[in-house]
Amino acid sequence: MNIYAINASPRKKGNTATILQHVLDGAVEAGKGSVQTELIHLYSYQYTGCKSCFACKLKNGKSYGKCAVKDDITPILEKLSQADAIVFGSPIYFGGVSGMLRCFEERLLFPYLTYTEGHASIAPKKLRTGFVYTMNVSAEIMEEWKYPSRLNMMKAMWDISSAAALKSSMSTIPSSSRTMPNTSAPCSPVKKKQSTARSISPNPAKKPGTWEPLLSQPPKKALPA
Repeated sequence: MNIYAINASPRKKGNTATILQHVLDGAVEAGKGSVQTELIHLYSYQYTGCKSCFACKLKNGKSYGKCAVKDDITPILEKLSQADAIVFGSPIYFGGVSGMLRCFEERLLFPYLTYTEGHASIAPKKLRTGFVYTMNVSAEIMEEWKYPSRLNMMKAMWDISSAAALKSSMSTIPSSSRTMPNTSAPCSPVKKKQSTARSISPNPAKKPGTWEPLLSQPPKKALPA
């Protein structure tokens, strides 16, 4: 079984990447040697979103059902087409996923969608997908600003060709003093969040990578999303 995690944060060791790695570690432990995993950092690659060339929609064309654009993520898209499960992780910027993830999903998903009745999928296989969202806002603000309905739109796209699950981690600490030494952020007090932040480590009583709400101890150090 091949399981991939897609980190759409610019940071390779922040909250998003750390949670994704825990998910993969849990899958390896649960699989007892039958699971292969890989964590892919999108910000390591040069690529664009969909260019609307429609080459993927030409029946009997050489690119039917797959993206015709050739760039850094071409081999990744091919690899994911045969995955057994994918977990996407993104910090929430301006109420949505990072631009890198949006561009990536356009390239990954659009080739599988058809203009037939019901927009049937021609994906090679159905796969399980999961979403991890990290954000600075509290659970109350997340509800007030209607984040769940916005983020569920991403899940809905994947529901066409897979079984999708969504988890959010709120009140994450946005940065350490090392990464933002002189920034004034009166609406995001780090000291307060350190006392209430969700832990980025799994519950020690559970297996690594379980999807338990991350509510135990605060993180040992502040990590950006």
